[in-house]
Parts: sequence; structure tokens; C-alpha cells
Amino acid sequence: MTDSSRHSIAPTSRPSIGLQLPSQLELSELSSELKNSMPSGALTDADVAYLQDASAFLMRLGRVLHAQGASALRLEEALGACATRLGVRAQLFSTPTSLFIAVGDDRVAQTHMVRVDPGEVNLSKLVELDALIDRIGHGSISLRQGFEHLDRVANAPHPYPGWLTPVAFGISSASAACFFQGNALDVGLSAALGLCLGALTLWMDRGTATRRIYPALASCVAAALALALGNYLPVSPSVMTVSALIVLVPGLTLTVAMSELATSHLMSGTARFASAAVTFLQMGLGVGLGRELTHRLLGSTPLTSSAAQVPAIAELSALALAPLAFAVLFRARRRDIPLITLTSVLGFLGARAGAHLLGPELGAFVGAFVVAAISNWLARLLKRPASVTLVPGIMLLVPGSIGFRSLSSFLERDVLTGTEGVFRMFLVAATLVGGLLMANALFPPRREL
Repeated sequence: MTDSSRHSIAPTSRPSIGLQLPSQLELSELSSELKNSMPSGALTDADVAYLQDASAFLMRLGRVLHAQGASALRLEEALGACATRLGVRAQLFSTPTSLFIAVGDDRVAQTHMVRVDPGEVNLSKLVELDALIDRIGHGSISLRQGFEHLDRVANAPHPYPGWLTPVAFGISSASAACFFQGNALDVGLSAALGLCLGALTLWMDRGTATRRIYPALASCVAAALALALGNYLPVSPSVMTVSALIVLVPGLTLTVAMSELATSHLMSGTARFASAAVTFLQMGLGVGLGRELTHRLLGSTPLTSSAAQVPAIAELSALALAPLAFAVLFRARRRDIPLITLTSVLGFLGARAGAHLLGPELGAFVGAFVVAAISNWLARLLKRPASVTLVPGIMLLVPGSIGFRSLSSFLERDVLTGTEGVFRMFLVAATLVGGLLMANALFPPRREL
């Protein structure tokens, strides 16, 4: 837990912004309970009201931050910084499915717990929330205005039209096929499969029940179609399958989990790690089912691919287009796309150079260090969250495809190759986290998000 502030809640320590908001909670029962447990005169009505106002604001901010996919480390640091600026002491504890906040000093503390659902990363909203925390600290807005701002951020629409999501899926899949050394047909058909899965995402996101089975269903569809196409065209079904599913592979979740474990957020890291493992298993089940159905229906015997690999210019094009797709998927602001692209390209080139010098696994350390160092420097320079460029840049480095291929090897009863793949996946994830932590130590962003 993070002890974010040792300030008293006495009126002399309050910023002027706090007293403009009527209490968000009923004072009658709580204030009498608090006062009965305190020495006479130790806590006034104004103290109780302000403490409740601050607690309500921090809880609301925590819920909104959690919904935008903030990791436990960044969420607790952001809430702790906000509590300090409000002049209250807070202890915070975040997991992927719950949030605990205790606000108060040694005289009294109010503890709140809320059940939350894991959110998807929304970079544009993280920028707005970071700016709100700064404005709270500077005293330029009241808590009432802060609540109104939180409501506007929480209810803000998607910054891009809905049809761009399937397009971003298709671009990501085509780029992945280029990186995996597929031929021109692999790239084109991977883009088509990614487009189909993106459209399926829009349809299945409408309900909780359908959203839960999406990884398995999408994997089944991708594997079945890739294997069926392999019967009639000189393509690689394995390259097409992993490329089409690249957006769904939980490589980023695994990397965040390892980072949380490395920074002593053990419960959150363990829960996120288990979530990534379950997603891998769901996808493995879907791939196995899709392949078996295709074998039973078509008696599939994929053709041997004899087509030449795409030229080097195609990989460079993929390197330029992939960050654009990630910017759409992570809902970044349009003005941030050039910096996202630059950071992602430099990180990828750094990983390639590191792989040439140190080996493919340790090369990820160099790439992560480059992405994190640039992101932290931009956060200082532009006074905005480092996550804006960090998350899309890391996406090009995460080891999700390695884990997915190792799972496919297990399904094909190739235990030795599968075990080697799992080891490589953990090694790459560990080196990525090492690069991030090293960059944060040498070039701290001085921003919480």
C-alpha cells in the first residue's frame, strides 16, 4: 500500500478548493460515529465534511482511472499524488477487480472498497485525468468542478469512428505477418482475417456474456479459416493465425503483470498474470477446436508455401503503420500520433540492434529501455502521461506471439518446442520489465500516469 501523505486534515492544511463542495455523503450517522470515537473537540463538522468530500473525489477518480486500464502502480501513484494535493493522508490498494482507499490521519480514517471490472487502455482519457490532477494541485478548480470534469471524461465518446477499429485490426494483422516473414498472400489474407475479427469485436462487445467467450471464438474462426485457405493457396496457416490474433494475444497484460510483481504489487501482478494465462488457454482451446473442425470437414492438407517473402520495404511500411493502428486501438489523441509513431519506431530499431549485439531475448531490454526513456523525457517536456507513447511502443516488443506459438506447439504434442517457447516468453517479458525499470530509474518521468 502507498502512504501518500502525512498531512493533517486540519483546516490550516486544506487547499482552498476543497471547501466549495457540499458533502457528497450523509453526515448524520457518520459524523456522530466519528465524533464518538474521538476526544472532545478533536474533530469538527467541517473536518468530517471535508474528509468525506476528499474521499468521494478520490474514489470517483480511482474508478475512472481503473476503467481506463491504468496499472496498479500508476493508479496508486496518481491517487496518492492527488491526495497529497488535497491535503489528506491516503492509503491505497488496487487489484484488477477491486479498489480500496482509506482516507484520513491518525485521528480518523474512512475506508472504502469498490468492485471494478478490468478496463481497456484509453490514452486520451488518461491525458485528461492527468491534467485534472494537476489542476487540483494548482487550486485552479474546485472539487465540485472536479466531479463534473470526471463525469465528462467517463462519458466521453470514442475519439475515432467505429469503422476504424476493424481497420486497425486489419493493419495490425498485416504488419505482424510482415514481421513474421510471411509472403505477400500471408500478409493480404492476414489483413482480411484481422478485419473480420475486428468486425466481430464490435458485434460481441455489446454484451458481457458474449465478450467473455470472444477470445476462444475469435481464435477458432481465425484458425479454421487460415487452415481452410491453406488447402487451396500457397500460404502459411500458422503465420496467418498468429498474425490475425496478434491484437488479442495478452502479451501486454503479461508484461504489466511482470512489472507489477517486480514493483511489489504482488496481488495485482498475480491476478493479472492469471488473467493472461487464462486468455492464452482460451485462445489455445479456440485454435485447437478450429483446426479439428477444419480437418473433419475438409480433411485439410495445407499446400507447401513456395511464394517469396515480402521485400524489406514491406517491413518498413509495416513498422510505420502498426503504431497508427495501436493509436486507434488504445484511443490516443490525434495530435499524439506522430510522437507515438516516432517512439515505437525507435524502440523497435533499438530492439533489433540489441538483438544483433546481445541476442533476441536480451534485445528486448534495449528496446524497452529506449521506449521508456523517450516516453519519460516527453512526459517531462510536454507535461503529460508517459503512458501515451509507452504503451503503443511496448506493443511492438511484447512476447505474446512467442507464448501463442508455444501453446500451439503443445496442442500439436510438441512438448519440447512448447516448453522452450514458454521459457523464451518469460525471458523476454523479464527483459522488457528490466528495461522499463532501468529507464524509470535513470530518467524518471515525474508524472504519475
